[in-house]
Amino acid sequence: MKNNFYKFTNYMSLLGNNKNIRHSLVFIPLLWAVVGCSMLSPAPINIEYQNPDPDRVRFKGKGAGAGMMLSSSMGAMGIAVGVAIDEGIGKDINETALSHNVNFNHLFKTSLQQYIQSTPELNHVRKVKINMERYGFKTASGENDPVKVEIKATILIDDKQYTIEYPNSITDKATVPTQPLETIKIDASAIERIFKQSIYLALSTTFKY
Repeated sequence: MKNNFYKFTNYMSLLGNNKNIRHSLVFIPLLWAVVGCSMLSPAPINIEYQNPDPDRVRFKGKGAGAGMMLSSSMGAMGIAVGVAIDEGIGKDINETALSHNVNFNHLFKTSLQQYIQSTPELNHVRKVKINMERYGFKTASGENDPVKVEIKATILIDDKQYTIEYPNSITDKATVPTQPLETIKIDASAIERIFKQSIYLALSTTFKY
C-alpha cells in the first residue's frame, strides 16, 4: 500500500516539475471538447432567397368584398377602391411588424434551415433556392374578424421543386392558426407568433416527412 502511495506521489511530483506534460493533460480535454462541438454542430446551408415584389406584408379580404359591391354602381372604379382598402390594411400591418423588427423573410429562412437540419431525410441538403412570391394575411371565417397567414413560394432542393400554397394546401382547415385583424394591425408579437406557426405548418405539409 505504501509503495503505491509513493509511486503516486512521485508521479504527481513529476507532473508538477514537467510543464509540458502538465499542459498537455490540460490541453487534451479542451481539444476533445472543441472537436466534439464541431461534430455536433449542424453543417451550414447555403440559402439563395429571392424576395417578393413588392417586399412587404400584403392583405386580401375586406377590400375585395367591398370592391365587388361597389363595382355594380361604380364599375372598375369600385374594384379599385376595394384594392386600395386592402393595400391600406396591408401597409398598416407591415408598419407594425417593421417597427418591432419582425421580418417575414428572415423568419422563413431561419425556419426552413431549422426544419432541414432537424429532418433526417433532408440532412444531406446543403443548398436551397427560394422564390418567395407573396406573404401576408387574408380574411378567415369566424368571429372577431379573424385573419390567417398567406404564403406563396417555390423551393428548389436537389433539382426538385416544391410549391407552397398556404393555407390552400392544408386539408384540415381547423389547424390553420388565426388572429383577430385588429390584433394583427397593432401587435407585432402576435404577427411574429402567427408567422412562425404558419411557416412551420406550411413546411411540414409541403415536405411531408
